[in-house]
Amino acid sequence: MNNKFVNITETLETHILQSAEEFWQMLSALPKEIELSYWLSHHDDGVIWGYYEDGWKLSEKKLNSPAFSPITLQQCRLFGPQAELFLWRSSSGIKSRLLVETPGKDFEFIEKRHILWGTEAEPQEDNFTLMREGQQGMLHLLPVPNAVPPVALKIRAYIDYDQDNRAFFRWQRLTGIETNIQAKDYRYEE
Repeated sequence: MNNKFVNITETLETHILQSAEEFWQMLSALPKEIELSYWLSHHDDGVIWGYYEDGWKLSEKKLNSPAFSPITLQQCRLFGPQAELFLWRSSSGIKSRLLVETPGKDFEFIEKRHILWGTEAEPQEDNFTLMREGQQGMLHLLPVPNAVPPVALKIRAYIDYDQDNRAFFRWQRLTGIETNIQAKDYRYEE
């Protein structure tokens, strides 16, 4: 097994946000050195994808994506190779967890994939790809130009140990999007 280790900084906060403008102000207050590449938010009325390129480009109001609203927000993940900002709705407002990774030896991690809906892909404007899944009509706009199915979210899970030295995942975060995933026969892996 190829072990990998990093240090993690975790920042937890609670925000009272009533408008999209307040949400954008909160995001603009993030440290500039944190590189967040992708956006995935789940709302009461749908899913919004996005990517960062001189500002956030979102799928909101395109096809079946709703308009962004902190009132309908269930959870949102802004993520990239070194960090993730995870926001979720709670009874006391919007809570957030910022994980920032730096080189070090504190936490071992493993990487895995989560396959997304979509067996057919159709390029769209603004560097999105329409992903379509079978007869159910499952559609979403992936923030990757010319994506080739299957597509997956890349996930990093950080291992920690409790007082009895039992391993558990302390955090899991999104790190990126991978397209054109090829099947791998793990029987022959060294």
